[in-house]
Amino acid sequence: MRARFASRFKLVFGFRWPLREIEEVCQKILTETSSSPVEPPEGDCVLKYEVLENLAQIEAIASSWDQILENSACNRAFSCSTWFLATCSHNSQITPHVVIAKRGTSLAGVLPLASRNDNKTVDFPSAISDYNDLVTCAEDHAVQSGLLEAALSSASSHQLVLSDVRPDSNCVRGAHLLAESKGIGVVYQPSRNCYYLELAHEFDRYLATRSRAFRKGLYRIRRQAAAKQLEVRQLTPADIPAAEVAELFLSLNASRFQARSGFLSETTQSFVRQAFPSLFIEGRLIVFALLEGDRPLAIDLCMRGPNSLCTWNGGFLPEAAQLSPGRLLLAAGIEQAIAEHLQEYDMLRGSHAYKASWATHSRSIGKLELNLQGFTRPSLEHETQSAHCM
Repeated sequence: MRARFASRFKLVFGFRWPLREIEEVCQKILTETSSSPVEPPEGDCVLKYEVLENLAQIEAIASSWDQILENSACNRAFSCSTWFLATCSHNSQITPHVVIAKRGTSLAGVLPLASRNDNKTVDFPSAISDYNDLVTCAEDHAVQSGLLEAALSSASSHQLVLSDVRPDSNCVRGAHLLAESKGIGVVYQPSRNCYYLELAHEFDRYLATRSRAFRKGLYRIRRQAAAKQLEVRQLTPADIPAAEVAELFLSLNASRFQARSGFLSETTQSFVRQAFPSLFIEGRLIVFALLEGDRPLAIDLCMRGPNSLCTWNGGFLPEAAQLSPGRLLLAAGIEQAIAEHLQEYDMLRGSHAYKASWATHSRSIGKLELNLQGFTRPSLEHETQSAHCM
């Protein structure tokens, strides 16, 4: 039965995995969906759905949204209310299209979408969010499928194309349930890889899995930094005012990337200035810095996952370039993730060679398409890869 189910899953979702991995994923879904459902809160257990299209309505549910997020498998920064509100507040080309689920008067789930004003397509709104998902408890399958169905029904095209979604996300799990129960057309197309590290209990044990040249290079730049009396450490709200984090990041990112920076537009800078102070105070955004005394020479920002730190973006001054500050900061982030007993250190989107040199594994993210008009025959030209990087 498991093999037949895996074969059907592969066809419905429009991509090919190694059969062993397909069977493992499908066995997990079978186990989850056949287990006892999560006990709903007392009171009215009927799920009701609503679409919110103005920011005031969304701000009113922000606290409840973030409470659900803390009990989910979603990234604590990319999927929080602050990230969404800041994105929509500074982009005049989109209108919020947030689908919510309620049990009685209690919020049960959020699908934070937006529609483009030019063509009315509905998707996750942020181009700089590496992982997108609907926010609910991982075991709440009724809400997962119900939110997607409500979003499909409310979209003018009766079609959803959701970008940067992981295969193990709530979205893919809910889409699978809809495909099985209601025959809704579902296609998942992997589009890019994300490298990550499965963390050892000790940093030295992790380094032992890297090449001799890798280790020697890291030891050398650490000695050079120490000789210059430079320090690499995490910055907290006790070290830097939250309002200054945004300006520090924008300055160092522009210094590092100049015209190639992704944060030169008024829209992205306004997002950073609105979102970062709250994200930093709430511990959703973690700041690592290379310091000369109290002066930051380089910065790396990590977004907090449910069981990981996720290195997202950064920058440095030209005078720090010879010290390979990115490597110093990545090492500090990995050490902190190990100290917190987290499972992963995530390099997020991009297949850059430097990410591969640190990583132990990779995962795919992709585009999830749902169509109310029935089954769309998937293209099988894309494959996901299970990689072990040394």
